[in-house]
Amino acid sequence: HWWECEFTFIGEGEDCWTHAAVVQFPDLPAIETAAQEEILSTEVEGIQAFAVKQTKVPAFILFLFKLLRPIGRFLDKGLDKEEVRKIFSGGGITPRKDQLEKHFSNTRQSKAYMINLLQSYKIAQYPGNTTVRGATAYYRRYGFTAMRSVIMTGGNLVLAGRMGEPILESNAPLATKGPWEGIGIMEYPQPQKIFSLEYMPGYKKAIDHRTAGRERTALIIAKK
Repeated sequence: HWWECEFTFIGEGEDCWTHAAVVQFPDLPAIETAAQEEILSTEVEGIQAFAVKQTKVPAFILFLFKLLRPIGRFLDKGLDKEEVRKIFSGGGITPRKDQLEKHFSNTRQSKAYMINLLQSYKIAQYPGNTTVRGATAYYRRYGFTAMRSVIMTGGNLVLAGRMGEPILESNAPLATKGPWEGIGIMEYPQPQKIFSLEYMPGYKKAIDHRTAGRERTALIIAKK
């Protein structure tokens, strides 16, 4: 996979990355050779690379979610900017106001790829005392519903996986710098479809788990 990055939808600072890619190497030495010979050329101003251990979602689960797409089309009421501002804006793990407004103007009709870098709290931040892990709140209680909702809008899962410290990092921006525990890449029919999530069954209720579980995130919108 090779993408042209459009802008950072969630994350600190200004836009930085121009391209993103998922590349399979046979082993770690092959990555080191590529880094020395090609990746770190003088034409590259900044780079950040991770080794990803892919998380496989059972094919039958994805198939069942796709069967729900007619329901998703029926429930999708289109863009409601005021409602979207209530759900999505605020900064932190949601877009800043300027990022949200920028995406409102992204009305192209071709596919959009949402590249999510993810970091959960050690302990979920629910009101009161809790022993629930942040990863449980985010990935299980929110992530499953979010993935189903994306697929119901006509989207697809491209990649989900675990990461850690970057294996290469040079001039990385504040938004993505440093280690991340996970990555999720989702394909949408077009950029505005991310705003249709609010209409999908269970999505609004799952947002509480997203807030409780996710400590840090960066979301880059890209196209092929």
